[in-house]
Amino acid sequence: MRQQYDKVVTDPIHGQMRMDSYCWALIDTPQFQRLRDLKQLGSAYFVFPGASHNRFEHSLGVGHLANMQAMHLHHLQRDLDMDQFDIKCVTLAGLAHDLGHGPFSHIFDGHFIPRVRPGSNWKHEDASERMLEHAVKANGLTDDQISEDELKFIKALIRGHESNGSANQKQFLFDIVNNKRNSIDVDKFDYIGRDSLYLGMKCGFDYQRSMQFTRVVDNQICWNKNEALNLNELFHTRYNLFKQVYCHKVGKTVELMLTDVLCLADEHLGISAAIDDNEQYTYLTDAILREIERSKAPELKDARALMKRIRLRDLYRCADTFLLPTEMATRVTKQNFTKERILAYATESEMNEIRKSRTEIYTDYLVLSWCFGKENPIDRCRFYNKFDVDTSFTLSRSQLSQFIPHVFQEITLRVFVSKDDRVAVTLQNVFRRFIDNLESEYPASADPAHLPVPENITVPMYSESSFDSGGTLDARFQETRRILFAESSRGGVVVNSSDAGVAVVNGMTELLGIEQEEPESVRKEKFRTPTKKTGSAVVLERASSGMTSSESPNVALVPGTKKKMNGPSVLFGEVGSVGDTVVSVGASPQPLIPLRRGMNAPIGEARLPLTPRRMKGIADLPDPERYVQFRQDSPQKKRARRDIASDDDS
Repeated sequence: MRQQYDKVVTDPIHGQMRMDSYCWALIDTPQFQRLRDLKQLGSAYFVFPGASHNRFEHSLGVGHLANMQAMHLHHLQRDLDMDQFDIKCVTLAGLAHDLGHGPFSHIFDGHFIPRVRPGSNWKHEDASERMLEHAVKANGLTDDQISEDELKFIKALIRGHESNGSANQKQFLFDIVNNKRNSIDVDKFDYIGRDSLYLGMKCGFDYQRSMQFTRVVDNQICWNKNEALNLNELFHTRYNLFKQVYCHKVGKTVELMLTDVLCLADEHLGISAAIDDNEQYTYLTDAILREIERSKAPELKDARALMKRIRLRDLYRCADTFLLPTEMATRVTKQNFTKERILAYATESEMNEIRKSRTEIYTDYLVLSWCFGKENPIDRCRFYNKFDVDTSFTLSRSQLSQFIPHVFQEITLRVFVSKDDRVAVTLQNVFRRFIDNLESEYPASADPAHLPVPENITVPMYSESSFDSGGTLDARFQETRRILFAESSRGGVVVNSSDAGVAVVNGMTELLGIEQEEPESVRKEKFRTPTKKTGSAVVLERASSGMTSSESPNVALVPGTKKKMNGPSVLFGEVGSVGDTVVSVGASPQPLIPLRRGMNAPIGEARLPLTPRRMKGIADLPDPERYVQFRQDSPQKKRARRDIASDDDS
């Protein structure tokens, strides 16, 4: 196969990079050129002056490496039947993989969009596909440059898989740009090498050697087994970059401030609206900050004041950090690590000082890993031996080195304040008292992993009418830190309450709980209804021990509305305390049973004993085999069939 190159780019990382004419057809478009105005490391540039490189040169580097990897496999293994179509699409996927990034990269889709558009699932990867399609159509690229079939395949390569579920015969091509198997791809090769160079840090990973020792075995890219330690260094270097640079505490304060600036300016400038308009998004870059600073609009007064603080280095403060012990990881979560829990350990004078300062308190639940949580990513890689290149295998830790770590994930708790150092010191003292009482604040008994699974729980069947206005209204409530199993006269629901507070309201006639306590006095805690919330429901009251439904007839908002529900209702899911977002309102359309970790699941997934009564309920479903996975001749199933048959005869 012969390729015609027409331009060469000199790069500080890869040297001379040759680009074919179809590459320049995409590069020379406004959609690609906007990457010149997007900093690769976002807020880190405010901390590390050397981090001045942009998404533009990174994308060129990824396209170059994608082409190198594809050409290497093509020349090494002719039996793969790779053609010009494959190499062209892989190269263009490398070039276009970051087209969808917004201002300051991950700040935009990771923090800004979730705040101004709660519930939105917008991601820059999806935007990259849309921007690529827009670049092709808006600039009139011909089929010789990028055809319709090529565009479809390029978008799948950016995504890392084919959305239609069809099995492409060359699945190894998806391992090059966005590797979903083990996360080793040319995107990491470039940004780890490029970021290390511009930051002045040493990089021990040799990507060129790694690429030279790749081959395809069983439709998957594999490495020579001698490359295992080199790949291990890749993930170790990536962790160091996240620990020392990407998640630097000062960089995080700038990130919080930039997010606040964008949120303050969004209503006037319509920043978030650009994600719905490809043409408008083409001109949305880091330059939005200069536009805010230049503006004289009174609506941007607060945003300009915050930007001035950034320019004067009057930044938010990191009050304190704490590395969470491994055994506490299942108890302290992002959802229950809140500023309210921390401030509960403040004295009256400290609370008065914090209120008087009008400071904002931010919590940060920082999870760092080697890519796959607690798992060693090398365990997901497959290797070959030079004496048998057609057989792949995995390598255990004992086959690599005794120095390979046993822990691959850490969690750090951090708190930040938006005001001066005096408030930061006060919050630091409060936070350290909170840390000293971490065991009592998050006891092991409250961890769902430590809860026993009941042997015989009657699982009622539910329908949408199980809790309508005709339901019984004499329910009583149990406040506990354990999982509650609730059953009513007309149906029931399994409730997971991981924290003190009631997640069940109205429609209950009986509560079957673990470690039930005597009812306490009735208490209510009122909360104001949010005025600009849409698409979500919020708990308005907190029902405590002994409260009846007649005392609290309506305590929920219907999702997507601002009206209270009429009649009894049930809240189920992860709803544990006042102010939490309600996951669901109403009865479940499927039977729910308790699992060990407090989750709800269809019958059959919990592996609990199925009594004839349960089987009777399952038989009423349209597809009972979907819920019960037993052998055809199992004694349980035979007995249940006999009971069902006898009930039908009667």
